[in-house]
Amino acid sequence: MSEANSGADGIRAVGLQEGLLDWIASFPEPGLLMLSGAQGIGKSTAIDAVLKAKPRVCALGIDDFYLTKSDRLRLARDVHPLFETRGPPGTHDLPLLHETLDRLQNAGPETIVRLPVFSKRDDDRLAESEWRSWRGRPDVILLEGWLMGALPDENAPHDAPMNDVETEDPDGIWRGFQETYLRIAYARLWDRANGFCHLKAPAFEAVLNWRIQQEAGNLGVSEDDLPFERRAWVARFIQHYERITRRMLAGQHRAGFEIRLDRSRQIMPSRA
Repeated sequence: MSEANSGADGIRAVGLQEGLLDWIASFPEPGLLMLSGAQGIGKSTAIDAVLKAKPRVCALGIDDFYLTKSDRLRLARDVHPLFETRGPPGTHDLPLLHETLDRLQNAGPETIVRLPVFSKRDDDRLAESEWRSWRGRPDVILLEGWLMGALPDENAPHDAPMNDVETEDPDGIWRGFQETYLRIAYARLWDRANGFCHLKAPAFEAVLNWRIQQEAGNLGVSEDDLPFERRAWVARFIQHYERITRRMLAGQHRAGFEIRLDRSRQIMPSRA
């Protein structure tokens, strides 16, 4: 990737949809592009708008490649109980993701590629009969997720716990397993990318507010009417992601475009 694609200056648009379209258009042959952004930042909404403008973009979410519930329970039993919760490095089915990418990139005009679907309501991957389908070879594959391009930190397993969830990992086993996966397995995935775009929240605290808004929307209630128990569940859930999210906000990720958003999820002007 060229140096010109390493910062926010290449983004001239004021809207997130336009910013992503500018980013995609900056690559003569984009191939596989990876988009990161913290939970609730608006990735899905912006991508839906992009797909209307560019129907030959195949959008994949790394969330759809979570390990099955039974596989995560096995990981929780064999490595650390915290791995029952989906999301952190090590809880994705990377072989299935690589296989899917290979099929898309090598597809003929009439090839049908099946795309996995994960049900967050059921906390499990749906049966293959319920997966999505894609016909032919896409012009662009856009793979999005909260940790795309994240870099490992060898000190993380030895650091003091950052939150209540990490206090349940006093020996750093859970964190150490994640860092090993980031250093090896996820790095191989990042190596496939033609480019990265990182959506930057103004602070981790904004992520909690956005995720609460998202949860209220999922339940069909106003933010003020979100039950306390569900609000507490969200606050604990994002603690599983906090360390690496803060790391990415600080710039510890593969180089790429950076689009900085304010607390209202509006693009902030590029810094000189």
